[in-house]
Amino acid sequence: MRNALERRFSSSQQVPEELFDLVLSPIRWQLIDVSLELGVFDSLTDRQTDDEVAEMLSLQHDQCRLFLNALCSIDVLSKNKRGYKIRSEVAPYLTSNSDRSLCNLLRYLSSVRHADKAELKDMLRNGQSRHSAAGLRDHCHWDNSYKHLREFHDTMSNPVAIDVITSLPGWPEARFFLDLGAGSDSLANALISLKRDLRVSLFDLPGPAKAIERRLDASLPINVIAGDYNTANFENTYDIIWASMSLYFAQDIIELLKKLRAALTEKGVFVSFHEALRDDRTKPEAHVVGRLVPSLVNNDLSLDDEFMADRMRAAGFKKIVSKTIQTAYGEMRVDIGRKN
Repeated sequence: MRNALERRFSSSQQVPEELFDLVLSPIRWQLIDVSLELGVFDSLTDRQTDDEVAEMLSLQHDQCRLFLNALCSIDVLSKNKRGYKIRSEVAPYLTSNSDRSLCNLLRYLSSVRHADKAELKDMLRNGQSRHSAAGLRDHCHWDNSYKHLREFHDTMSNPVAIDVITSLPGWPEARFFLDLGAGSDSLANALISLKRDLRVSLFDLPGPAKAIERRLDASLPINVIAGDYNTANFENTYDIIWASMSLYFAQDIIELLKKLRAALTEKGVFVSFHEALRDDRTKPEAHVVGRLVPSLVNNDLSLDDEFMADRMRAAGFKKIVSKTIQTAYGEMRVDIGRKN
């Protein structure tokens, strides 16, 4: 991940090297994507020869060797005289049975973020497409989101979220917590393991809410609420309301924030955790480029840098504190507002 102040083409001498690297980037992803589809990484938790891998996966032997060598070149596999093996640092993320697996998430993200040249030109010329990213505003799009969101939470976002939440001024006394647009029960489980008296409510659309309920540990104090936050009434009183990358579909963001403020205890806090585009919506690259395809099909949902803090003030929140943090998935903005 590039530093916020670092430019890709920082000197004329670097331009050819950087351009050449851009040509290689999609090939690197194809190596990973095809390997996930074929089960290469699951086959190489123990060292295997190229002939054994080819036999196991029904591949041509010479072509298999070339492919495995390419995976070694990008440091995903290691090779010695006894054959190939997935590197220990990488294995937890690229094998399907690991509790830190990113297999489903990575393939989902590529399906939403990548488009072929013909699709991209069609989007530019017509502003519409049948690409899967065109359905982000449709509730049905999120009905099958549990698996890849759970992977994202378990592996990437929970450590960041827990850092933010446990450093909140009201965390030691907090009893009631609302995760707005939760996506999975992963964060709730992690927070309850840290704070046994915490009662967590998970709010999500009906489809994702059902998926969360099906996988919920019934022994934990977690309540699932199904609905649309645009029309829902938040009757409970919460000490902390957490909204992480979930407020893009608010029909009237100030009215929604007013409802959330009313649902807080007198000393309660609301936390917005979203990306924040800056430099006239040209940075950071991870969000601008990563979300280009959805944006081209009328899903330009990313928030501007001061957007949420300004709306929180308009909704009546007090003592708003904002900060930017670097994460593995890009630069993120935290806006914390007290009810009073």
